Amino acid sequence: MIGTGVGKMYVMKGYGITRGAVSGRIFVYRPTSGGEPAFDLSINQSEVLQKAIERSVADLEKDVSESRTADGDAVRMVFEAHKLMVNDPLLVDAALALIDAGASAYHAYKTASEQIVSQFRLLTNDYMRNRVIDIIDATDRVLHALVAVEYEREFNFLEPHIIVMDQMRPSVIRNCHKPHVVGFIVESGAYDQHSSLIARAKDIPGVVIPGITKLLQDGDYVTIDGTAGTVVIDPKRDC
Repeated sequence: MIGTGVGKMYVMKGYGITRGAVSGRIFVYRPTSGGEPAFDLSINQSEVLQKAIERSVADLEKDVSESRTADGDAVRMVFEAHKLMVNDPLLVDAALALIDAGASAYHAYKTASEQIVSQFRLLTNDYMRNRVIDIIDATDRVLHALVAVEYEREFNFLEPHIIVMDQMRPSVIRNCHKPHVVGFIVESGAYDQHSSLIARAKDIPGVVIPGITKLLQDGDYVTIDGTAGTVVIDPKRDC
């Protein structure tokens, strides 16, 4: 970080995910998570899970259709893959086994998905490890469906904003549209993650800076440079 004192600019150096330089207000995105709710286990939990998966697949069908039109086939294929992930036989069979042992649909699917994520994190292949965020994004959609909470959100800011988040979820980047969202900063990410592919298709600059969610707050004014991998905080514009 460069610069000290009141009224001075601060420059943070990370690395760029997508090229381009933009300025805007910060919005810190935090995924919704209310924790595991109480479930009436007298209701067939296998059926509850299947309905949530079906709802998630239907939502992803919409994403596939919209992505094909707005962003191209490469982005469409990301969400085609998410459709397969939410209904993956190994994942679903593991969840159903937990339901048979007395677990709720929510606890079973969450546990089964976390086990798969843990396995992927142990892989030595970078490409496969970079699919972890896709699995999290896809399976979190089902968990939201299980508690009847909308998973995706639209960003309709009145002035250009830059989204700050811990990880690059493809569903979040897909909903970043100019002029409402002009860039993003993340704590962790990689060039060959699907979210980066989506950002490049939408021509939205992005920078990775570890710990950034603790350094910025809603309304801060920054300039990001995805080519140089820098974020400049301008306190004179924080008003």
